[in-house]
Amino acid sequence: MNRMAGLLVAMAVAVSVLGDASCATSGPSAAELLQNRKLVNRAAYDLDCTEPLGVTAIDAKTRGVRGCGRQATYVLICDAPVDQPLRSCVWVNDSYRAALQ
Repeated sequence: MNRMAGLLVAMAVAVSVLGDASCATSGPSAAELLQNRKLVNRAAYDLDCTEPLGVTAIDAKTRGVRGCGRQATYVLICDAPVDQPLRSCVWVNDSYRAALQ
């Protein structure tokens, strides 16, 4: 019974995160989900914060991240245009305020 309950919880989380399969085109792409995960990992380290972080989209390449009473602004920097298959991107802390806290 515990295994079945765990499976049901995992399925519920997957549906809430990814949405209904019939509406998959309206949600974030796999690349966007990966970039968001990279952003949260980097911000958690920079802010020295293990609690869940809040992410706010400021524009297409800028995000604000808050947690543990601190906040920082991140800019997505890429080494090639979007249409390049080997493009690599990284979130860079663009916030002087985060460094002071």
